[in-house]
Amino acid sequence: MGTELGITMNLILGTVYNCDFSSLKSFFVSLHKVTKDTDVGVILFTHNMTGPVPEDIMCVPFTPQENQHNLCYRFNLYRDFLSVNPWATKIILTDMRDVVFQADPFEFDYPKGLCCFLEDESKTIGTCLFNSNWVRLLGGNVVYEQVQDKPISCAGVTVGDYPEMLEYLSKMTNMLAGQKSNLDQGAHNILIHQNKLDKVTLFPNARGPVLTMGYMKNPSLQNEDGSTPLILHQYDRHETVFVEIRRRYL
Repeated sequence: MGTELGITMNLILGTVYNCDFSSLKSFFVSLHKVTKDTDVGVILFTHNMTGPVPEDIMCVPFTPQENQHNLCYRFNLYRDFLSVNPWATKIILTDMRDVVFQADPFEFDYPKGLCCFLEDESKTIGTCLFNSNWVRLLGGNVVYEQVQDKPISCAGVTVGDYPEMLEYLSKMTNMLAGQKSNLDQGAHNILIHQNKLDKVTLFPNARGPVLTMGYMKNPSLQNEDGSTPLILHQYDRHETVFVEIRRRYL
C-alpha cells in the first residue's frame, strides 16, 4: 500500500484513539492482505495510541476537543485533510474496531457520487432505540417524524468521489458542531433521508460491497446471491462470526 500524497488515487481515512494498535489487528491484517498489490493510501488520525504502527500506515496525531465528541470531531479531521489534498478520487471513510476486508474495497464498480450502506431491513430508524434517540436529539421531533420509517444507513462505512465526499463532510461538520454526544449516526441519516446531499446511492444490506451485520439474524460472510461483500462491518456482534474472523486474521 502506498501513502505518498499526491500520487495515490484511492484513499482510506479512519480515526483511532485510546487503545493499542494490536487491538485493531484484524483490520490491518485483512486490509494489507487484500491491497498488498495495489496502491492504496491509508491515513489514520490518532490520539493516545500505543504499540508499533502497522505497516504502510500514515498516522496524523490529533487533539480531542473539549466541546465535541471524538466520533463527531473525526468528520472535521477528514474535511480539513481533504480540503488541502484534492488529489484523491475514490475515498472510503471507515470505522476500524469492527471492520475487516474480504477483498480489495476499491475493486467494486461504485456509481458516481456518494455511496451509503443500509443496515438490516428488519429495523427502521423508528424501531431502533439508538437511532431514534440520535435523530431526535439532533433534529428534533419534527425531523424524527419525517424519517422514522426510513431504513437505517450506517455511518461506519461511506464511500465517495472527491467532490461529493467533501460536500458530505462539510454538511456533517456543520450539523455536528459543538456536539458532546456521539450523534454522528443521527446526522448521517438526516442528511441522507431528507435529500440534503447530491448524487447519493443507497445499497441494501447483503446486496452490495458492504455487509453491516449488527441487526442481522444468523449472518454469513456472503451476500444473499452468494457473492462476497468486500467489507464486513459490525462482525463482532455475532459470536460465531467473531470467532471466524479471529481465526482468519489473528
